[in-house]
Amino acid sequence: MTTPKNVLILCTDEMRGDALGIAGNRDCKTPNMDALLRRGAFFSGHCSNHTKCVPSRVTLVTGRYSHSDGFRAITQELPADRPCLLKQLRGHGYESAVFGKNHCWANFYGDNSRSSGAVDYTTFTDDYHDWWRERKARFADAPHGAETEAMQWLLGQTEGYGKPGAMGVQGNTAAAHWADDLSIDQAIDFLTTRRDATRPFFMQINLEAPHPGYGVPEPYCSMYDRAAVTPYPTALPVNASLPLRAQRERRSVDAEHLEAATRELQAVYYGMVSRVDDQFGRVMQTLSDQNLWGETVVLLWSDHGDFAGQYGLPEKWDSCFNDCLLRVPCGIVAPNIPAGTVVDSLTETVDLAPTILELLGHEPLPDAHGESLLPVIAGEKRKRAVFADGGHERAMRERWAREWQTLAPMKTRQLDAKQTTYIEEPDALACAKMVRIDSWKLIWREAGGHELYNLTDDPQEMDNRYGAAGTESVTAELLGLLMDWTLRTDPDQPQLDRFGA
Repeated sequence: MTTPKNVLILCTDEMRGDALGIAGNRDCKTPNMDALLRRGAFFSGHCSNHTKCVPSRVTLVTGRYSHSDGFRAITQELPADRPCLLKQLRGHGYESAVFGKNHCWANFYGDNSRSSGAVDYTTFTDDYHDWWRERKARFADAPHGAETEAMQWLLGQTEGYGKPGAMGVQGNTAAAHWADDLSIDQAIDFLTTRRDATRPFFMQINLEAPHPGYGVPEPYCSMYDRAAVTPYPTALPVNASLPLRAQRERRSVDAEHLEAATRELQAVYYGMVSRVDDQFGRVMQTLSDQNLWGETVVLLWSDHGDFAGQYGLPEKWDSCFNDCLLRVPCGIVAPNIPAGTVVDSLTETVDLAPTILELLGHEPLPDAHGESLLPVIAGEKRKRAVFADGGHERAMRERWAREWQTLAPMKTRQLDAKQTTYIEEPDALACAKMVRIDSWKLIWREAGGHELYNLTDDPQEMDNRYGAAGTESVTAELLGLLMDWTLRTDPDQPQLDRFGA
């Protein structure tokens, strides 16, 4: 069977794994992503290793758990000397292009630099930079699509329901939609015009959507009937964790308007997902037109999910590990993977770079924690457990709370409810770790309030069973797995050249 030579990563920001039709969603329309995942191996139980953008994306390209290298915030960048998928392929002569929000490599955004040599082409390099500036100017005067009154409220622009700013996430939604269109246009230009056909390529397309703020141009904004979508559960779980309770108090709305608000949010979120699906469909058509399917590994993946109204909440949270945040769309298409393969074993992001490199016939990444999933795809083995962690040490979260309190009087608008939660409940950001097996999930928290869920009986994680009678054995088993994982992957940076007693 043909060995592929190119790599294309299609990356969305904050897409839930259960939002796709192939995952069983009967409301949200995703025909292009469904078709893509049916061309190869669809990982129906794929979990991110972090619920924040940068740590998750670093894990994707390094094959290492983010805590081992100290990644836990969105202001960090991958050092130029860190081995990663991109760097390894460039060492094999690959031409590289990364379009859209990067979230990994240093000096990515700037003037016409080439990101310190990390990437050949980006949204902001050379004449792509001029293209970006010209299109931005044209877009400023273009219609951006309708926003309902409820959508304006969700974006924090009005105070129509409950707590001002609650459920909304600030952001220039229209600009994000334009940026995604530009990323797709640039990717298609690279594939059809710009790339050096004598060299293999690595290309990653990073779309903003469906990351909040929640909003999308027509016809997507009105695509889904608010009353017809199957709603996510809006109640808090029994024995809910502090992070969920703290957010619900500050980031949600009053009970009278909760159902209408969350249905609006969910329907708009689905519209954002469907728009992403159409954008990726354009890339898929280009692969067909350029006869590239037979020589390209294509990965579809998202960094993490989104509450999207579940538990009455928006967005995500650093130390929450609910499946709506951890389970993400994921699949790999390659000429040496049988079409129509469905992998129901748990899988995790740390394994994706090792899998891609084995598909290409290249050597594995040094010091990677992950392993190739090819034996899992072939049905020869199953992963016993997957892991995630997040949150921040006490000194860091106390410093954040102080800094936000200092900034609060300078704000021209009310503090976002997310920042209010940081200030008033810093322990909601306390360090936490998660282990998940097929039927159970354990979350262990530095600040207490541990969680245990039976995912067979309670897939929506509505009943925290930690400490309940009859769970002693499974709790001990999961704690053992979590301890083994922690010992294997505890931070080992910086590496020491010399060892002393």
